[in-house]
Amino acid sequence: MKKIIYLILFVISQVFFFACKDGMDLEVINKNEPTLITLETENGVMGAALGIHWPSDYWRFWWTVQGFHEIMGDNTYVAWGNYSWRWAQQNTWIDLDDGTRVAGGSQEEELTSRNTRGQQWDNPFRPEWQVMYYMNNQANMILDKLETTEFSGDAETKRSTLKAWCLWNKAFAYSRIGSIYKYGLIANEYGVLSDNYVDHDGMIVEANRLFDEAIVILQGLTDGGAYTSTLGNCVPSYWHDGGLPSPQEWIRSINSYKARNLLVNTRVADMTPADWNTVQTLADAGIQEGDAYFYVSDDPDLLAGSTMAAEFEYGWMFVSERMVQDFKPGDDRFTRNFVQTVAEINVRSRGIQFGSEWALVSDGDYSTLEFGLIKYAVGVSYEENELMLAEAKINSGDIDGGLAHIDAVRQYQNAQLADVANTGLTLAQAKEELRRERRIGLYTRGLAFYDARRWGVIDDVSAGGGRTGCWVWADDGTKNTNATFNYNYMSYWDVPANETDFNPITGVVASDITSSKDSNIK
Repeated sequence: MKKIIYLILFVISQVFFFACKDGMDLEVINKNEPTLITLETENGVMGAALGIHWPSDYWRFWWTVQGFHEIMGDNTYVAWGNYSWRWAQQNTWIDLDDGTRVAGGSQEEELTSRNTRGQQWDNPFRPEWQVMYYMNNQANMILDKLETTEFSGDAETKRSTLKAWCLWNKAFAYSRIGSIYKYGLIANEYGVLSDNYVDHDGMIVEANRLFDEAIVILQGLTDGGAYTSTLGNCVPSYWHDGGLPSPQEWIRSINSYKARNLLVNTRVADMTPADWNTVQTLADAGIQEGDAYFYVSDDPDLLAGSTMAAEFEYGWMFVSERMVQDFKPGDDRFTRNFVQTVAEINVRSRGIQFGSEWALVSDGDYSTLEFGLIKYAVGVSYEENELMLAEAKINSGDIDGGLAHIDAVRQYQNAQLADVANTGLTLAQAKEELRRERRIGLYTRGLAFYDARRWGVIDDVSAGGGRTGCWVWADDGTKNTNATFNYNYMSYWDVPANETDFNPITGVVASDITSSKDSNIK
């Protein structure tokens, strides 16, 4: 992509050269347009820091990208072909209650066949990559100029706060890349085309390194004063409502994200006692109830309908029956948010997985057109941190200690369910409580695919994957309650052709580049 930019700049330079060669003195600089020179000023660098989350396509992340993750976790369904959403939910087959097999297709073949630049935004691999590397490049640009920027007042605090902000955004971007793509690019220099491809594990290592750099800076900062004013200038208004994290709260949110990076990129079957201990240690030092942390909500200045909350209202996204069946009887989150409707069955004849008799109410916990009503954590939320503690403790032998964190999440979300801690649950029963609560307590948070992958649900049934006991509507209008889903999804995605066509992956065996199944996936 950078080569394209260089080519465009070259062509523009030639146009100006030939326009001026006859001796005409043309002024080709528009003094009203920002340039890198503006980064030498305090106002200029603050605007650039705010711009990390203001690219023209940034809004796509909060419903296109997060939508993909919810779709592939079977929390929602989207039958529309836009952005190739429907193909991301292509199951290999579904066995109904009576044993009838409903054939589907190969998600891998459908998605990889659309990995071309000609598909534009219908290339499913493009949106997350493009938005994350925009953020990374913008942060690199600021870091490149930050030491020479002139600040008023407490210059050192302002400079340090901006550096922490840039490092955090780079770490966030690398974490996202490493958690969904087979390979990523470590690109830490502004204006330099990087061909430093590493595998997804390498991206997570680099993300955590950048998180740690940010922590060191934040440990030397104090809440209030120049820190708060600087952070307030570079964090979008629809991210905080004035509730900016203190340096210590920010550090805790970073610890939570590092715990997520380990958890969601390691198969549960491969987690060791040391891994569970690391997750617990990080989450113990993670987000606490009442902490301020970064979140996003719909904002008229961003784009109306830019999050999943609005897309349920606009009719793009719908509730999966497999999501509904995970609610326990009496859960008030279901009572106040879901309404029974006439069943939609095999929408547009694209597969029986596209259908449900349930819809979300307007202006509830998950669906709204009211700006600012529903907020999504940009990183990790309090509830996610609690459930990471729950999972680590349950898998380390402290079943009731883990269940207490599940109870805490249900109380926080006003589920009105009886506590499950200290009720004599077995390990298997505790794990089932956890599985349900991660799907329900973190609904629409963009985590469903990560969980389905690490739990093995997306794997082929022949390899121990799939899900049994599923609800699904058959074409004849009957509701099956014991169906088997063979998802057989890609574990990690290929790098989009928008990158590799101009920046090829070299030094990697070709068959590994194109394979959707990573034999080294944990």
